[in-house]
Amino acid sequence: MNKDLRQAFKDDGFVLLKGVLDAGEIAEIREALPPYYDKLKLTPKRYLQARECLEVEPVYCLMAHPKITQACRDILGDQLVYVNDLVVQRNVIPARRTSPHLDCQAEFRFNQSTRYLLDPDFIFAKIGVYLQKNTEAFGGGIDISPGAHKWVANRVFFSYRFYQKVMRPRFARNMTLLETEPGDVLIFDSRLPHRSTFGTQLNHENYKESDDGTTSIPEERAKYVVYWEVTRKGDEVHFVECNKNRAVKDERNRPLGAYRPRCSYLGLVYPDDYPPDLVRKLEAEKVDVFTVKREEAETWLAAFKEGAGDAAEEDDDGR
Repeated sequence: MNKDLRQAFKDDGFVLLKGVLDAGEIAEIREALPPYYDKLKLTPKRYLQARECLEVEPVYCLMAHPKITQACRDILGDQLVYVNDLVVQRNVIPARRTSPHLDCQAEFRFNQSTRYLLDPDFIFAKIGVYLQKNTEAFGGGIDISPGAHKWVANRVFFSYRFYQKVMRPRFARNMTLLETEPGDVLIFDSRLPHRSTFGTQLNHENYKESDDGTTSIPEERAKYVVYWEVTRKGDEVHFVECNKNRAVKDERNRPLGAYRPRCSYLGLVYPDDYPPDLVRKLEAEKVDVFTVKREEAETWLAAFKEGAGDAAEEDDDGR
């Protein structure tokens, strides 16, 4: 176990692993992705969601990459659990310098009890694999506020409104561009303030609102980031409960043809709906994937298909 990684994560709220993927691995993923985005029939098309990611072998195999799983064990311990919301973002670059956000902020809004987030020993992290350099000119990664996750863990969080009105403006004044290179992997606390890096030399007109995520961005400069969540066994239930509530209160009201990502991935069951080679790799790495039971998953899958309409009818399994 690398105690330095655990301490760095505790102190800074993140660990940056340099050069995890080599040039060949990066090129393979970038070349594989565009055809899958071209096939998407639901909006927004800036996101390849878990159901689609599980068709892209060089993407889903990242979940079992030995360097990533070992770093996660160093930080969290041996009982690793992934949440099954694997996603690839394409060209998610803001039209201006936006306010930072917390990945856990929805939990304060949708979960009845969030005392667990105030525990300094609680760890729920996001893994990000970056496939391009992050620069001030063109974006490509995120800005962060190192160490600012502690304001939640030290019980400073009074309410979501307090965060919005008081803390978020403070974080916005202290954001730092994280200098990631192609093939770097970031593991960061869900309570760490962060935002997508604004690219000063990009044409951002209507960019954030563009459904296809391709406005004025040539493919060779396209931003791709692979994200998924990791935690310790037993702690995943809070995040999943939040997403169930979001799916009910938000996604089921979306119009026909709008993507319902939480309904979609809640409708996946591990290991049955996962590629057999990924299951074998994850078992070898001793990493579990939390999903709901089949009976509940069928209900979520039905909700996803209902929203997809004709787009889901092309495949009997909704993929």
